[in-house]
Amino acid sequence: MKPARRPLLPLLLLVLGGLLGACAHQPNDPQPAAPTLPPISQSGSNTFGFRVDGEVWTPAGNDALPAYQGHYDQQVFWIVANQYTRTTREELGIHVESLPPGTTAHDLAAQDGVVAYFNTLTDEYQVVDPGAGTLHLTRLDTVQHIVSGTFEFDAVSATTGQTVHITDGRFDLRTD
Repeated sequence: MKPARRPLLPLLLLVLGGLLGACAHQPNDPQPAAPTLPPISQSGSNTFGFRVDGEVWTPAGNDALPAYQGHYDQQVFWIVANQYTRTTREELGIHVESLPPGTTAHDLAAQDGVVAYFNTLTDEYQVVDPGAGTLHLTRLDTVQHIVSGTFEFDAVSATTGQTVHITDGRFDLRTD
């Protein structure tokens, strides 16, 4: 009597080997795109971004706090942006107590009614020197509630004396 043939075994091994080989050759997941700054605009597109010591920073809110906000009313102007991750919390804010309509540029030096800062979980940096920062408004529209502009400043830590360089700042926000 002849031994029984096993035609399925070689076929099964061939299929299993093909599946294992295909799994081994899967391409790696693509790397996430590097963050980019939003374009400078004046349409109320709700964008915000800047560089911290050359690194792009864009806001990201959470359930408790929004990513960014802007306000202009009775010459009081402020913008604030937050970035939250599982391990970090950072915030940038610019507050000008008296910003008359028609203003296009403002010095962010530490003076009465002007605050520009960058906070991390471990430190707070503030503009302290005259000429260390500027705010340029490209649109301040009280009818359509849009505030747009650019900013840059150097801020110093009160605890360490370290300086952070905030550059290429831009915002285009609908205000409350």
